[in-house]
Amino acid sequence: MKNFGEKVKKSVSGLPAFLLFLLMAAYFLLVLFLLLWGLSVSLKSVAQFRASPLGFPEGEWHFENYLNAFKTFNVPLHGGRVEIGLLAQYGYSLLYAAGGAFFGTLVPCITAYVTAKFPFRFGKLVYAIVVVALGFPIVGALPSQLRLMSFLGLYDSFFGVWLMQASFLGIYFLIFHAAYAGAPKDIAEAAEMDGAGNLRIFLEIALPLSGKLFFTVMLIKFIGYWNDYQTPMLFLPSFPTAAYGMYYFFFDTRTTSAWPTMKIAGAILLLAPVFVIFLCFQKRLVGDLMLGGIKE
Repeated sequence: MKNFGEKVKKSVSGLPAFLLFLLMAAYFLLVLFLLLWGLSVSLKSVAQFRASPLGFPEGEWHFENYLNAFKTFNVPLHGGRVEIGLLAQYGYSLLYAAGGAFFGTLVPCITAYVTAKFPFRFGKLVYAIVVVALGFPIVGALPSQLRLMSFLGLYDSFFGVWLMQASFLGIYFLIFHAAYAGAPKDIAEAAEMDGAGNLRIFLEIALPLSGKLFFTVMLIKFIGYWNDYQTPMLFLPSFPTAAYGMYYFFFDTRTTSAWPTMKIAGAILLLAPVFVIFLCFQKRLVGDLMLGGIKE
């Protein structure tokens, strides 16, 4: 009876893990199907798509869909007098995403280190504010943000949007806080005995120890900002990013006759840089984002 009870207990405890595996497998198959379907559609002619929306392209593959999408992936500025092409949009996306990801990772990292290593009451208040802010969505803040950015002279500038992203409110503050709270204190104490200050300890000891975690969070934020079209649309009207270009390209009436083959080809052009980044850093993106980023 005892062995039977243990077997039942093990089978019940393994059930949630099995259900989670089924859920993740179904999600993976869905994403894979959508990617393959998008590639298939982007290589078809409009007539082939209408004849067989779910089938693979038959006969000649229409790579000209990508060339035509590249040529028409433009965002008009100043009443249409200037058009920003896809290569320039890639550059603006890189500036926006890289700068926003760096400052958006550095600020919660520093704030988490200070609140985790120095036991003062304000640190506990900061931690409580972050936890409460995660449960209360901010609604209706865009008009005030726009007015404040204009008043400070930061509207339509990359430095302004970088400052917007430099916030410690979010889940990554809790991740950095848990990492620094569980970090070994021996090295920092030895450095203090040698006369090192708090800033030097952070820059030369704490930050290098959390380097993998810092880089992983920065990569995740970079991908999120690369796909963000709303913020550049509102705060960077003179510097359209590729995500905003995709938004404009989707509603561009000049390419309606080639819908959806050229539209999806444009979406794959937007996806390609992020896909390359994921292939290069997939192990770091999947395996390094842990609460125990710094080990004893």
